[in-house]
This record gives sequence, C-alpha cells and structure tokens, in this order.
Amino acid sequence: MVIKLCRLGSPSGRIGFCRCFCGRCAADASDMAGSKTIALRFLGAGFEAEGKLSRSVASSSVDARDDGEKDESESETETESEFELCTLESTQRPIPAMASLLAPDTKIKVSSVLQKDVKNYGKQYLTDSSDETCWNSDQGSPQFIAMEFSGLCCPSEVVLMFQGGFVGKECELLVSQDGGWVHVMDFYPEDSNSAQSFAVPEPSQKSGQRFKIVFKSSTDFYGRITVYKLDVLGSRL
Repeated sequence: MVIKLCRLGSPSGRIGFCRCFCGRCAADASDMAGSKTIALRFLGAGFEAEGKLSRSVASSSVDARDDGEKDESESETETESEFELCTLESTQRPIPAMASLLAPDTKIKVSSVLQKDVKNYGKQYLTDSSDETCWNSDQGSPQFIAMEFSGLCCPSEVVLMFQGGFVGKECELLVSQDGGWVHVMDFYPEDSNSAQSFAVPEPSQKSGQRFKIVFKSSTDFYGRITVYKLDVLGSRL
C-alpha cells in the first residue's frame, strides 16, 4: 500500500495525516520530515492496522517539489513539509463493532436521589429504556453518575437524555486509573428534552473499567439533574 504523508504545523510536530483514500490515518513521530520510520495508526474501511511507515521515495514530481515553490492553493500548514511517498507495513485486524457498553452486570452509582425516593427516581431508571421514568438527583452541585463495567472498555460516545430545565450545563467524563480519577473530556449539553450524544476524543487512549460523569452545574437553580436515558457506546477490550 502506498500513501502520501504530510506534516502539520503543530508545535510538537507529532501529529500528521495521510493523503490516501480514507483520509483518516494518524502518524506519530518526533520529526516527521527527518524520520526514516514513523509509527502509524491506520483506520480504513472496516479494518484497523498499526505498524510503521518506511520511506521508499525521497521526492515526487507531483507532490514534493525540488524548486521550493509553494502552491498557493495549499494551506500554510500543509506546505511546511514536503509530501513523501511511504509504504505501510502492518498486520490488519478487524475493528470491534461499536455497541452499548451498559450491561446487566454494569454497576451504577449516583450522587443522590430526590428526597431519597429511590422507588420513583432511582438509578435503575437510567437504563430501563423507558421515556416515562427518570433518575432525579437531589439539590446541590456537583452531581454524578459512576459506572463500573465487568472488564476493560474503550468508550467512544456518551448519550444522555435530560429533562429540559434540569440539564447539566458543565459536564466532565472521568476514568479511574492508578487509584485516581483522570480527566477524559468536558462536554456541554443543550437545555433540551432530546437525546444528545458526545464523542470521546481519541477513545483508544481512554480505556478503563470505571468511569464517572460529573455534572458540575445545572440549568436548575437548585442544582437538580434529571436524566431519562443514559448510554455509553464503545468497544470491550
């Protein structure tokens, strides 16, 4: 397989993207222009591969220009480094299908329940697939939902359906690592009754067994949170 690789103008110089048919390759190298081999994670149609890029051609008559002239149609970041033709040597493996990580053996804990009325507003209603029931927290901020899965998981998307007026304004996803909680992402739901989804950036680096969604503030004056639906999509490791 032959791809064309360019270095982006990031301060660290560690992230680049290919110019192959999929456009979703990500390379990691301390100096992409000077390295002979480059670690690569390749995401294609239906498969994933990890391997290395071995430089095979020093220049290309089309993409790597010897005269130093820049094409005005190219972006400034792309022209900081000439394109190189490289070959990908790796072992391909199927990408696990993204599905709900919540299962009957998933342990869920919540920060509080409205007036301690677990029968009507308890955590069990987060995953009962009914639009008529909900988890309703008590007053005060922050509130949280903690999840413990049966094994290591790699979440890629969080889905929440709030009740308008009782929505988490500033939210954070955390993962438990080395005995402490580590930041995964911040997200900011709209004050709406509709289901909302939030993609996890670089999900392959956010694996764990225990996760927590923290609602730092609420659209409700008293800090109450109401959630009718919770789901976490991703893959099991």
